[in-house]
Amino acid sequence: MRDRIRERAAANRRSMNAEIVHYLDCALDAQEAKGPAEVAASPSHVTHQLPA
Repeated sequence: MRDRIRERAAANRRSMNAEIVHYLDCALDAQEAKGPAEVAASPSHVTHQLPA
């Protein structure tokens, strides 16, 4: 997981901490908008795609 976060952070020109905060912020926003049950069932709250 650490390597994936490091890669995403580099791609987004952020520190690893900033990248983690970004993902948490997106998840919390989605939870507030949809409710926790819907967010847990769907990873659509992620704002950008992970590379293949």
